[in-house]
Amino acid sequence: MTLEALPVISWTRFFLVTALVILIYICYNLFLKRRLNLFFGKNADLAKQHTGTIEKILIVIIIIVILSFFILVKPVLHSFLILLILLVVYRPISNVLLGMVLTQEVGLKIGNLYSIGDTSGVLNKLGWTGMHISKLGQNTFIPYKKAYEVGIGHRASNVPSMLRLKCVPIQEMGIDEATSFLKNKIFGFPFLIDETMPSIKSENNYLVVDLGINNDKHLKSLKSAIENCGFNVELLESE
Repeated sequence: MTLEALPVISWTRFFLVTALVILIYICYNLFLKRRLNLFFGKNADLAKQHTGTIEKILIVIIIIVILSFFILVKPVLHSFLILLILLVVYRPISNVLLGMVLTQEVGLKIGNLYSIGDTSGVLNKLGWTGMHISKLGQNTFIPYKKAYEVGIGHRASNVPSMLRLKCVPIQEMGIDEATSFLKNKIFGFPFLIDETMPSIKSENNYLVVDLGINNDKHLKSLKSAIENCGFNVELLESE
């Protein structure tokens, strides 16, 4: 079928379709996103990651629908315009698509430890065109295309690790009360490195915990133990 043979629609119909898909996106943010957060449970990082992935897929579908109907208004002219735009934004688009593939195939999870080429650290954000890896207080942005080319590996889980955790109380409590409560839980954790003493410092409305565990594989159980005590936990650093 040639471009001239494509059905032509009016601008009115195009704007109606555009308004409809935008309304669907607004409804997702107002209603469905909240239900999905409840579905994924108390793990805030996991809920944020899953809802973020769903939102990206929804936005991509909406853009494809809008561009398709835009082409149908004036097939020849608008197809040429879309082609020019795609040539200009090819690199970010390829990063977005590769990001969706890597997130599902590799099973990327915020808070886990990864090595990508010469960079290793904690995955603290999955952006549209790349991921953010944190180590020793420094944040490194790695495009998905580079991660795909060099490969993504999990860091070894059988070595001691020094951690920095951000712990935010879910319920309102004083900093002193939260510190005492958290200290009792952490000091009773069975996999701490004997030579190190955990440190708890207050920062605004949350606590920063520095501690060492004798094996990376215990990180998940440590986070779960703290979360079960009424805190949201975010891994800031690991070495």
